Amino acid sequence: MGSESRNSDDVLWLVGDLAIGRILDSKRDHRNEVSMGLEVTPVNRNLHTRVTFMSLEFEDLFAVLGLAAVMNVVSRFINGQMSAYLQYGVPLSVVPLLMIFKYGKPRGYLRDLFHWYTKARAYCAAAPDSKLRSRYIEGEQP
Repeated sequence: MGSESRNSDDVLWLVGDLAIGRILDSKRDHRNEVSMGLEVTPVNRNLHTRVTFMSLEFEDLFAVLGLAAVMNVVSRFINGQMSAYLQYGVPLSVVPLLMIFKYGKPRGYLRDLFHWYTKARAYCAAAPDSKLRSRYIEGEQP
């Protein structure tokens, strides 16, 4: 009854305009609009460097962890001292072997080697197919 209607800021009338300005932008002086300098952050420019741990890439470490999981399962079926050698010795001995094998190789070599042995190969698109015996086109000469 006698209350004044507020314009559009009915929700924020308790907080007030000054408190909003201090909360949202406390460093800025509203009375003195002076342009602020840009904050410069350093950016890493070495994007071509290899990310390694113990001189192995992370893909290689995933291969070592996969081998460790397989050897853990295999060692459950073998009793005695040999199970400990399989469970811990094989993955630990693979790390230096991979380090020696990958020395001087390009990035992603183990992944590319895996794809080379598992994917189908297309050596040359212009070479005749040795397994294709029937013609695709009827007017084609054999």
